[in-house]
Amino acid sequence: MQIYYFLVKFPVYGRLLEDFDSETTPYLDVFPLGQPFKSLYAIHALRQYVGGSSQQVSHCKYPISSCSLISSKGSANESVMIRATKLIVAAISDKDVLGPCASDDLRDCLALHFIDCLVQFLKGSYYRFLCLA
Repeated sequence: MQIYYFLVKFPVYGRLLEDFDSETTPYLDVFPLGQPFKSLYAIHALRQYVGGSSQQVSHCKYPISSCSLISSKGSANESVMIRATKLIVAAISDKDVLGPCASDDLRDCLALHFIDCLVQFLKGSYYRFLCLA
């Protein structure tokens, strides 16, 4: 986990942002099987990607946070939210994404990050829906 904590201190890798933008990039390229630390980093990057599209700088002190990715100051671009949610849902729906983790603790950590990210995205979508109503 020390590698993960080190990596999240740096700006998001540009190639990963390009993968998020591309509808043709499959979720397994973003969340590769058997590479839980790459998946954890991709989740972190996806949060930053969505946060950046809402013109909000989101700097969370902890890997899983209760901070909302969508602020009242702006909402994420709809296409960014749809793409991010599709990637997360596809990964969560594939039992093989979590299967090859080295330990139960690592698998649980990865699963919690996926779920927390999805919940944050859904909260942001719900908030925008209320504002439009």
